Amino acid sequence: MSLNTGNDSLDGLNLSGKVAEQSEQQREEAAAALAGIARTQKDEKKAQKYDIWLSELVKKLLQSSVYDHIINQLVPLLNARCPSHILLGYLLPLSDEYMLLVRESLGLENVAMPHHEPFSERKTYSEPLDASLAKHLNIWMETLKGCITIDASQTSTKKINEMMNDIHEESLIKLSAHVIAHFLYDHGIDIIPADAAKVARGITKKMILLVK
Repeated sequence: MSLNTGNDSLDGLNLSGKVAEQSEQQREEAAAALAGIARTQKDEKKAQKYDIWLSELVKKLLQSSVYDHIINQLVPLLNARCPSHILLGYLLPLSDEYMLLVRESLGLENVAMPHHEPFSERKTYSEPLDASLAKHLNIWMETLKGCITIDASQTSTKKINEMMNDIHEESLIKLSAHVIAHFLYDHGIDIIPADAAKVARGITKKMILLVK
């Protein structure tokens, strides 16, 4: 599996495990942003479901400072009223539980999440990735695609296009880069900011094509 696409860097990405402590104000900001999640889907029941799942997952992330770098990227998108299903889709590598919940909701194939062997030493990111990691990320990208194209209603499509324009596209790329880097770090792989940004940009560009 080749993930490395694009030629961008990402300033300020720190996955050494020594992320800065989140200030109380920033945590309150994230909590306030959660309360203002926009519901843009035509099916109100589905909208509520994805709102709830996103809120639950973000609250779990807020419980540990190791996710602070991700919360920093997430808050502006929450404040911009990015649809819940899009943000949830981008966060799914951080939670197998929600990955499976979302897949079931989308009607995607029932899959077993890959088993990852414990690592004894850290490695530097290179391609191709280990088979289990590649499979995990492929499952995620299939699920993210489902999240992006979940509702073809005019309202939802308009909002998704707004979120994936030149302004918010960069914010989604940054969020994706931090999520991917965190996922790889948890599995013993260190990825430099430039590579994380390349991977994230390639994935987001593919997702943007789905709503053009």
